[in-house]
Amino acid sequence: MEDIEVPMPVAKDSAEYNMSHPRRGRALVFNHDEFQMDNMTPRPGSGADVKNLEAAFYALGFEVSVYTNPEFREITEILSN
Repeated sequence: MEDIEVPMPVAKDSAEYNMSHPRRGRALVFNHDEFQMDNMTPRPGSGADVKNLEAAFYALGFEVSVYTNPEFREITEILSN
């Protein structure tokens, strides 16, 4: 696969995110409220956290995608797309 270089308005290691363009970008929210390990209890309050994060990112102009209880394989797939 050929590498594609896209000019960025700010350096990728910048301490600030450029909020001056109309399309802010994507915000990915990974919500883990159930666990497969026996010693870990469910996190019933995480749904409220997700709603608050989603609302905050939408208000800032981001396209928001929420993923609930994705497995490692799914997370790596999502991040590579």
